[in-house]
Amino acid sequence: MNYTIKKVSEAGEIRRNSCIQLAAKMPAIKLVTNRRKLRATDRVNWENFGKEFDFISSPLVVYSDNGVKLKVSSPGTFLRLNEGSEIKGKFPSGDKLLFLEFSDGAITIDFATPIFGVGTQIQRAFFGAFTGVIESFDRSGSLGKFSVPGNTDNSDEELAPFIGVLSKTPNISRITLYVPENGGYGFTINGLDLVTRHLD
Repeated sequence: MNYTIKKVSEAGEIRRNSCIQLAAKMPAIKLVTNRRKLRATDRVNWENFGKEFDFISSPLVVYSDNGVKLKVSSPGTFLRLNEGSEIKGKFPSGDKLLFLEFSDGAITIDFATPIFGVGTQIQRAFFGAFTGVIESFDRSGSLGKFSVPGNTDNSDEELAPFIGVLSKTPNISRITLYVPENGGYGFTINGLDLVTRHLD
């Protein structure tokens, strides 16, 4: 009897260890390519930080609608644009945009308080196929890098790809966004959606 109990106990311990190892291998963060599926609880609207055609120097300190502090930086200069005014991109009409003009660099966004998730739509400034890339970080290093395909053309379709990340814990303290193929022309993002609290 004691032998049987010991074997059952050992088997249970093996299963527990296997579950722990499996959980350790599960990704801490996942890619989200649909704005609704991010289920945002907060937002950063670029309209609050400059009028259309305003040049904005880096770094830019901004606050979300609910008071989350962010630092937005890049090696280039930002330009505030409105979709459908003087430019016709592939964002929803009237969207307030942040354009990193004529730069091969990335947009880096630091969050004063770590969050669960963040996402935006992204578009290359020059015509052609492109890849939007997002990398997220916690206080220790990279949590993961993801990419989405896109295509810039002169159609009126609102198809700028959405790229976001979502974590099970509030550990996202920084993201970088970039387009490897921008060729020095830069790229544009629209409003940032944030997930600042756990959603069941």
